[in-house]
Amino acid sequence: MDKRDIPFHLIDLLENSTKIAFNALQSLSNAPLPEVVLLNVTGSFPERPPRSPFSLQLMDLLPLVSRETSVLDFKQIAELLGSDPHVQVIILRITNLLAPLTSIQNMRAYILKLRQSGKKVLAFLPEVSTTGYWLATACDEITIIHSSEFEIRGPASEPAFVKEGLAKAGIMADFEAIGDYKTAPDLYRRSEISDAHREMLNWLLDDLYADLVETIAASRKLAPEKVRAFLEEVPLSSSQALAAGLVDAVVYEDQLPEMLKSEMGKPASIQSLAEARRRLLQPISWHHPKIIGVIEASGTIITGESRNLPNLIPLPLVGGPLIGSETITRALRRAEKQEQIAAIVLYVDSPGGVPLASDLIAREVRRVAQKKPVVVYMGGVAASGGYYIAAPASYVVCQSSTITGSIGIFGGKFVLAGLYEKLGIHRLLLKRGAAAALNSELSQFSPAERLKMRTLLERQYNIFLEVVAQGRHMTKEQVDGIGRGRVWTGRQAKELGLVDALGDFDVAVRKAGELAGLSADRQAYTLPIHPGGALLTAPAFSGSAQALVQDTVERLRLLERTGVWAYNLWDIHP
Repeated sequence: MDKRDIPFHLIDLLENSTKIAFNALQSLSNAPLPEVVLLNVTGSFPERPPRSPFSLQLMDLLPLVSRETSVLDFKQIAELLGSDPHVQVIILRITNLLAPLTSIQNMRAYILKLRQSGKKVLAFLPEVSTTGYWLATACDEITIIHSSEFEIRGPASEPAFVKEGLAKAGIMADFEAIGDYKTAPDLYRRSEISDAHREMLNWLLDDLYADLVETIAASRKLAPEKVRAFLEEVPLSSSQALAAGLVDAVVYEDQLPEMLKSEMGKPASIQSLAEARRRLLQPISWHHPKIIGVIEASGTIITGESRNLPNLIPLPLVGGPLIGSETITRALRRAEKQEQIAAIVLYVDSPGGVPLASDLIAREVRRVAQKKPVVVYMGGVAASGGYYIAAPASYVVCQSSTITGSIGIFGGKFVLAGLYEKLGIHRLLLKRGAAAALNSELSQFSPAERLKMRTLLERQYNIFLEVVAQGRHMTKEQVDGIGRGRVWTGRQAKELGLVDALGDFDVAVRKAGELAGLSADRQAYTLPIHPGGALLTAPAFSGSAQALVQDTVERLRLLERTGVWAYNLWDIHP
């Protein structure tokens, strides 16, 4: 595809002409004006929507075709409501919100923009969870019901250690890691938490908890020490939460119209988004003729093509989406060649994976960034190999709750000799060459083999240090001082120089446009870049049992061949 393939200035003209015509027709409609609009906010809100040939509006018209609402969808809805002069109040009915903290923080930014546009935003929480309340604090007012329990519990971690369980099955995890803080293999090789692991979890939890307290304190105009005191007393009753200033009213949903009477001059007529769309006006906007290309890298990093598989086995690389180095490389090269693409935003949401694959992607990021700005926007986690591919970018943006860093390497194998013995399976190893049995599952590393593995890991770790040092303009000694497996929140990473700015996806897009020299008076189109020849995002699993077994076996063999991982395993939840 070249610059003649997508004449965006014509698309801009056609799109705005269509909107003007649509808005004119809307003015002739007999449907009531959308003055108060209610949005149901529920689900996990992934950052980016899955690839689909349908727009959000078209999906709403197809009852048999549905997908989970994403943060990008939420942004588009917020912009639609914010631009319509008829809309005065937006009610967010927040229930069963399972979104990661980074998605919550991004959605908060869009709520604050709604308020800046002159709209009142009211949060209605039938249930009060940590994520739901964190989102609600961006609103003008927060309401709960009489039977609500105020249960804001703060972040927690429950690391697991399965060494003894594996031993009962005759399996032993023989792993080596660079640095005491590279604790990803501890799940398999330890029976209890190490001092370094505990120290790192504590500084992560401390910062995430401080972030929560500061957010509540600022939005509710309370002293941080008072917020901490309230959170120590949870669960609070609805009346206690009201008296503490944590919420503004205790009402049921049917009482909301009367509650809004003083502002509307009459009991408010509340419409759902589906009802309001019959009269909502489409915003008119003009864009640059240049484009910001968006490439998504979500999942575990491997060599080859991006793929997907249900996460049935709790092992790295075995389940879930896989980021293929060849797929991402082709996408980067395609964006590089398209003249209309002024800059690239690489969305990274990855705990890492194979160092070789990470290095191949990092090399392309560095090379392309010398020709066009490449801005990385991190999702919930961009650690280990996920940080590896981000480090060479022109600029790095993340949220304060993003888990990142984990600059380190580990490697090893599962020794299955005991399992075979329990099963009555007798296997024999015959070899030639000192390293022939290095990855054999029949025995632990010998002292000589362990030295070889340590040497390999040190070499790979040194390459990791070089990539980060060059990308972040540090010395290798500086990177090592904050590396060796240490994991940080986004806020901590900003202070350490691992990222450039805290913010949402729009911050990354604006920075990409700025680095590309695009004027700030027009928006920039964001266009997903597909690599050609294969899907960029991992295709859905086909569903057949035979395919599941074949793909799982293939990935287990990949684990055996790889041996060395730049991977991060974490269990921190709000």
